[in-house]
Amino acid sequence: TFNTDANLPGTGQAVVYFEDMVSGDVDSVHFEVSTQTSPAFALNIIDSVKTGPANSNYTLVTYMKNLTEEQMDVKVTRLVNELPEGWSSSLCAGETCYAPFVEEYTDSIAVNDSLEFKITFNTSNDKADTGRVFILFEDMNTGQKDSLEYVVRTHPLVNFNVVFNDTIAEGSAGSELIVDGYIHNPGQDSISIGVHRLSNEIPAQWTSSICFDVCFAPFIDSVTETIAGNDSLEFSFHFFTDSTARSGQALLAITAEGNTDTVKQMVTASTYTTGLVNPADITERSFRLLGNYPNPFNPTTIIRFKVPEAAKHSTFRIFTLDGRQVTSKEMGPFAAGLQFIPFNVSQSPRAGLASGSYFYTITLTGKSGQVYTGNGKFTLIK
Repeated sequence: TFNTDANLPGTGQAVVYFEDMVSGDVDSVHFEVSTQTSPAFALNIIDSVKTGPANSNYTLVTYMKNLTEEQMDVKVTRLVNELPEGWSSSLCAGETCYAPFVEEYTDSIAVNDSLEFKITFNTSNDKADTGRVFILFEDMNTGQKDSLEYVVRTHPLVNFNVVFNDTIAEGSAGSELIVDGYIHNPGQDSISIGVHRLSNEIPAQWTSSICFDVCFAPFIDSVTETIAGNDSLEFSFHFFTDSTARSGQALLAITAEGNTDTVKQMVTASTYTTGLVNPADITERSFRLLGNYPNPFNPTTIIRFKVPEAAKHSTFRIFTLDGRQVTSKEMGPFAAGLQFIPFNVSQSPRAGLASGSYFYTITLTGKSGQVYTGNGKFTLIK
């Protein structure tokens, strides 16, 4: 039998010899007993690893619970602080956070209570990187210790811009109605862009499709494409209608891999019975640029827009994808309603415009003095 101390962990051993006193044969048995104390505390880990965009702050949380029958005095120590240049970490007890240079602190935990421990990471640079911190938790009464590793991984913050040329499409029943726009990547590296259809509230007789250069099957709700650095991607959403005048809508979301931002836009389509409504007679309450056709083109394309009032002055400008203006042309007055502008590259002030994609802007000043602006994108192929 081993009688152990109830408060101190340890190991004891004994060797017992057995001897036959007639023959003189001897044998032995080794006995060993190890004891340990009941856990003084337990760690409840809420999060020890986080991943997100660079140049952000992250907080990771752990609770240290007192399992003893008396108040516990504890010490929290940062043993390792492996951080990239420009990062810092801070120890926090509840809502109190210490300066980054403080490596340890002490606190107490009442019976049946817990201590909320936090460690914050300040990732103050724009690069993808990883930081690690090792924390030692210690009960100063019993000597029990435990440790945890906390890790934060960051990825570069990717910016992208989305412009919808139009979000409302109207046309005769049975026609294909289109809303479109473009996504611009202002960075130097390629990014992966996703266009997602979150909802599709259209008549049962209609279908709709997400399109880049081609239209995908109506049942495909998400498509991805890569955009090179400082380039743009043109996209469109098509409603395929039936012969009855109806309306429908779809909710689109545009995301970029490695970016938590999401651009959402509701697009709508309405049809009318041929002969009941003349598109030229439709009165809009706001200016809408309806894009151009054909696109790509050579040498002529037709730019369509709707203006809510007569315009006394208008300007047509063309820009390269990096924002450099290459053409500016003054245009005559326009009446209210649906309008068409033919653009012939051979007759423009920059007839030597090279093949490629360009942004264009139409600016109109209405009779009321209101200024209207629309932006689009076309591709010239020579």
